Amino acid sequence: MLSDAWSWWWESTNSSDEFARVSLTFALISLVISWYAWMFIKNRGGAPPPPPGPRGLPLLGYLPFLDPELHSHFADLARAHGPILKLRLGSKVGIVVTSPSLAREVLKDHDTIFANRDVPDLTNALQYGGFDIVCTVRSGQSGGC
Repeated sequence: MLSDAWSWWWESTNSSDEFARVSLTFALISLVISWYAWMFIKNRGGAPPPPPGPRGLPLLGYLPFLDPELHSHFADLARAHGPILKLRLGSKVGIVVTSPSLAREVLKDHDTIFANRDVPDLTNALQYGGFDIVCTVRSGQSGGC
């Protein structure tokens, strides 16, 4: 059945069909080689690979599979994937640390690395870009929120 569906690809009667078949074959081979080269270069970068974790759905990530009892669910995931794991929660990626010694290292020793994150747009909108009455900078002082 598959051979019947693609029989037009292999059967050509004149030179224009032969040229189209050769062109499409060359384009397909070029596309596959380019994709493999891009994946190889992307994975070869200096950034370390993310920690292992469960796979999720394309748009929702792992959100539909989370158990209401998160502590026991994360313990089960830690048994399967190790003490540090990656979860895709919608479009965001979350890192879960389940070991006390790793949590101490992340939160105490490397806190400046992990604390550097973007301020959500909603926070900026609600606080007028950090210029609300709580975060107002007084004259002669620097700082704010």
